[in-house]
Amino acid sequence: MSRSRRSFAVAVAMTVGITFSIEFLKLYHAPWIDSLRANRIAGMILGHAFFWHDFLSYILGTALGVFLDRTVILRKNGHSS
Repeated sequence: MSRSRRSFAVAVAMTVGITFSIEFLKLYHAPWIDSLRANRIAGMILGHAFFWHDFLSYILGTALGVFLDRTVILRKNGHSS
């Protein structure tokens, strides 16, 4: 695997890992984290309610990003996959 493909795979894995972690964090309701969620910005980042179907959204969003990267961006730069 080339360095750029490995870097791309790491970026995809990190994207899925971080988004899944944040979704699972919504199941944790200690007073300190719930007080963070009361802040508008932190609440948008941490979220408030856990939904299983959000995982599908994260996977589809990541797949869309992969598609755009592999088709639009690489073609614009004159590369082929």
